[in-house]
Amino acid sequence: MDLLLRGDWLGFLGFLIIISFAILVLVAFYKGKFNISFLVDFFRKTIPKLNSSVKIVTKSKAQGIIFGKAYGFFLAVSDCKSEGHIGVLGGSGIGKTSSILIPTLQSWTSDNNNSSFVIDISGDIEKNIKTNNKLVFDVDNPTTIPYDVFSSIDKLMDKDEQIEALQQLGILLRPITQADIKSGGGKYYAEGAQCIIQAMLITGYFHGADFCQICEMICSCTQQQIISDINNVGETDAIKIITPYTAETDLVDGCYNAARKAVRLFAINKKIKRSVRRPKDFEKSFSPSEIERTNCFIRLPHNRLKLYEPLAHIIVAQTLDFFMSRPLNYDKQLLFALDEMASLGKLELLEALRTYRKSGVRIMLLTQSNADVDLIYSKEERTSMINNFKYKVILSAEDTESQKFYADLIGKETKSDDYSSREQYIIKPEKLGRLRDKLVLIYPEGHMVLKKNYYFKRSIGERIVDRIKCYLKSEVL
Repeated sequence: MDLLLRGDWLGFLGFLIIISFAILVLVAFYKGKFNISFLVDFFRKTIPKLNSSVKIVTKSKAQGIIFGKAYGFFLAVSDCKSEGHIGVLGGSGIGKTSSILIPTLQSWTSDNNNSSFVIDISGDIEKNIKTNNKLVFDVDNPTTIPYDVFSSIDKLMDKDEQIEALQQLGILLRPITQADIKSGGGKYYAEGAQCIIQAMLITGYFHGADFCQICEMICSCTQQQIISDINNVGETDAIKIITPYTAETDLVDGCYNAARKAVRLFAINKKIKRSVRRPKDFEKSFSPSEIERTNCFIRLPHNRLKLYEPLAHIIVAQTLDFFMSRPLNYDKQLLFALDEMASLGKLELLEALRTYRKSGVRIMLLTQSNADVDLIYSKEERTSMINNFKYKVILSAEDTESQKFYADLIGKETKSDDYSSREQYIIKPEKLGRLRDKLVLIYPEGHMVLKKNYYFKRSIGERIVDRIKCYLKSEVL
């Protein structure tokens, strides 16, 4: 207690370590396993190496990606300046958001030099992050700041680059899917819809129309009116793109119908039209470049996520494009987090996971299972994504395939007795489905079993330390 009264926390910590070591020795004697190899094996498996990419620090020193609790009230952390993307796996209600994402964001945003971008589907992320440096885009909020689809295109100085960006936006609005390729005329309709949308985006953009206004024109005008408008404005690239779709045939008519369907959300939904627009004079707006200055939260209601999926795709794609323009080895660190990423449909994430690491961007993807990802992406794409996660956090693996997959990643060890030796999993696959208040972190140097670090809970150790701090303050006073 004298150590505490003097505020000698290092001495107190050493005292705790000595007591813990003594308890360990007593337990070893009790179990009849006391020998040097037992102690060496214990510390080899539980104490990370000094040069490990995961650091064990006190709560006050934790800043970066917060994985979980180690040794009572210490935290396992990958600091902000480190590199490496993060994949988080766990079923609904297991604690992906409350024990990983929210504690990480609370830590990440505490340093004003860092900033973040988060898709908030659960609705409880942004409200639990206490920072003044915050920007929120919420479709359901009548007073939300607008999202400016054309902001990044406006900043391009070359017209040819602007036309390329508008064409890319058209592809984003009506991508060609595997279902299109497999169906009879699906690919033709998809390609035609892309061209019609691209031609109208180019025409409308250089004629001064806003994004939702262009979508309204696509939905409300007939084929001949669209062709007439494009010809009257006279943008050469738009005319070239629309020319193959000027004949009045059933196939061409199908292309126009596919184009109208692709942009319908932005043409008729009042909430979208109110919140997706260019800002008025002196009005603050949201665009991907804002992530350099603020912590950006995109709120999308879970019950209408499928409806708003096209908007989510535009925001995510334009943000990823912005990341690509950042210089290599950029000092400022950005965190890009997608909660329930499989719910957002197919996004072009693989290239981002492969290339953005050197641009000071860390990507955190949270999902319920490998099977959920496989419904959207191919197994090859999913495996490639996982291979590009430097850190893999398993809160629970519900299906047997996921259990075996991650148990294989953790690895096997050889167990020997007096009669034989055999190879077995370090962590049995079925145990990954019954972790309860624990999680498994797989990182480059090995793996750790940690306790979940819920943002709304404090451990007994933390409460004791708080009591001691209060006592010391009262003594000083």
